[in-house]
This record gives sequence, C-alpha cells and structure tokens, in this order.
Amino acid sequence: MKKIGAILILLLIIFCPLSNVKAKGYALESGQAYVISSKCDLYTLPDFNSPKVVDENNEIISLKHMQNVEILEINGDFAQIMYKNYSGYAYKYYLTSNSSPTVYPVFNATIRKDCDILNVDKTPSGYTAKKNDRIYIYQGYDEKVTLTAIQIVLEDGTLYNGYVSTEFVKPDGISSLLIVGLTIIIAAVTVILSLIFIKKKKK
Repeated sequence: MKKIGAILILLLIIFCPLSNVKAKGYALESGQAYVISSKCDLYTLPDFNSPKVVDENNEIISLKHMQNVEILEINGDFAQIMYKNYSGYAYKYYLTSNSSPTVYPVFNATIRKDCDILNVDKTPSGYTAKKNDRIYIYQGYDEKVTLTAIQIVLEDGTLYNGYVSTEFVKPDGISSLLIVGLTIIIAAVTVILSLIFIKKKKK
C-alpha cells in the first residue's frame, strides 16, 4: 500500500497545475547592443512614467529595429544607453548583446484567439496577435492576473514586447482540462485501491 501511495503522490507532483511558469533569465551586458523591437523610446529615468528623452527639435527619440546603441549599465528592467549624443533608459527586453540584431525568443506559449496587443505602458499599440501565433512569456505566467507580458514577432519580422489579456494566452505543456481529468482519475484509483485493501484486510 505504501508503494501505491508513493506512486500516486509522484503522479500528482508531475501533473499538478503550474500557477506561475517562470521565464528564463535575461542576460544583457554593458557594451554594444542592437535594438530588436520595432520601436524603442528613451526615458530620462528607469521608469515608464518618467519623461521621454527628446532631441534639439523637442522630438521624442525613438529607436528602430536593428539600430546600434551602447549600453552603459543595467538598472532593473532598464538599460542606460548612449545613442549618438543622447543618453537615456531603454526597456532592456528591447535590446540584445548578441552579434546579430535578428534575435527571436524561445517561444513557450500560443495565442488562443485574435486579440489586441498593448504597449509595455499598457496603452493600445495598434497591433493584433492572431490565433495560433507563437509567443514568449518572459515575466512569468499567472492565470489569475488580467494581463501577461509577452514577446511576439510581428508581420514585418520585428520583435515586439507588450501585453495581451491572459485569457488569450495558452502556455506550453499539459492543458488545465487534462490536469483536472488526471486528478479525477488518480482520486478514483486511490478510492478503489483503498476499498480493495480494506476488503483484503477484513478477510
């Protein structure tokens, strides 16, 4: 009976729901880097609520895909960079230290249904994630939160960071329905084995 119990516990551990799928660590170092998003604004502080860096014509400096920058230091989710004669903070997930500017994520989820993509500041981006599009969840997955941070490759081939409604995100792995089904089966098997064991003991 102890062996059966151990097997059942092992099955439960293997198939239990993952409430928070963690993303892989993001390595970014000081030095030369490339912009891998379709748009990358610079901020005066490592905060999306801080003013954006502007040029001499008072126009917002917005870097484009494949542009080269120099990373001075990493500060949380931001990187302090130099671009021409301008310094500011860029969202670090928009940059790569890889020698190739064409860097795509290791996808770990799928879009369930067509949905709007929000910018990293959670404003409308004008882009749409299509059903069955592959995405990368880079800040973890929690089905209880409203929005999930993703990376997605747009139609023009550029990488875009933003948010989509969690209800439209399907992480790779065993589905919730399958997990529930397996849990019910395991519970039923446990009850049956317990009854058999009790009957044998009475004899």
